[in-house]
Amino acid sequence: MDAPVIEVLPDPVIDQIAAGEVVERPASVVKELVENALDAGARTITVDVEAGGRALIRVADDGVGMAPDDAGRALLRHATSKLRAVDDLWTIGTMGFRGEALPSIASVSRLTLTTRRRDDLAATRIEVEAGRVVDVTEAGAPPGTTVEVRDLLHNVPARLKFLKGEATESSHVTEAVSRLAMTHPHVHFRLRHGGRTVVDCTPAAPVGDVADGIGLERARALLGGRLAERLHAVTGEEGGVRVVALLGAPSLAQSTSRGVQLYVGRRFVRDRGLLHAVTMGFGELVPRGRYPVAIVMVDVDRDGPQRVDVNVHPQKL
Repeated sequence: MDAPVIEVLPDPVIDQIAAGEVVERPASVVKELVENALDAGARTITVDVEAGGRALIRVADDGVGMAPDDAGRALLRHATSKLRAVDDLWTIGTMGFRGEALPSIASVSRLTLTTRRRDDLAATRIEVEAGRVVDVTEAGAPPGTTVEVRDLLHNVPARLKFLKGEATESSHVTEAVSRLAMTHPHVHFRLRHGGRTVVDCTPAAPVGDVADGIGLERARALLGGRLAERLHAVTGEEGGVRVVALLGAPSLAQSTSRGVQLYVGRRFVRDRGLLHAVTMGFGELVPRGRYPVAIVMVDVDRDGPQRVDVNVHPQKL
């Protein structure tokens, strides 16, 4: 009898394939871990990276933490506390939902997960190497969760060689943290590169009455006071869609669109339609071929029509 041509892939291979979607570079690991911290209700999130994230990525939060059994399940593929049925995808209010990030990251690194709920006497620490759990112990740790990722992509040399230099990867990490910090002004964000603090945003007041809007104080902390002083806050709402924006003076126009930051439901997105709408909104104030400086957050009523599919892109962009 002939050997079967089609076979079910073993779990390590599946994890490596999934990691190809989730782990594009160190910044994508930071993004996934910080999003998990936000979903855990963290009020303070500290990110440490070494060598642009290749040697070390550590994300520590003061969120709710996990029970020992849940900590183990969090490292299984498609294990999540954020989704129960298909219909939940259309009303999802969390940053993550697939249950892919941790196991995917663990499959291409040496990962340590330390977590403790506030009422637990001890934390749970799980060590994973290339997707294999090597140790589970109790440990002393403050309430919350810390995920430490070392030697990222050490077992996938073909992908490791495509990473850029330390300065470039560090810049991408800073950008990822800054984007998440911009739309979560109530959370204290810290980012350190090699022990040097590059982002330290204390909780800031949001614009108007939008509880999760864009804070002028947060924009000042991330963009610098001189630029933030030339931003004008505007809000609008129609048909269950609310827009909060910080619009830069036309004189700040740039030759690229990097100055336009677009968010839908607090997620950073890349969308040509939205970019075009923002650019056209400035009319003749911004010359053709130039782009404004603008931070725009669109929030769609989750109880209304199902108009946003956060599952359309592997990285939810």
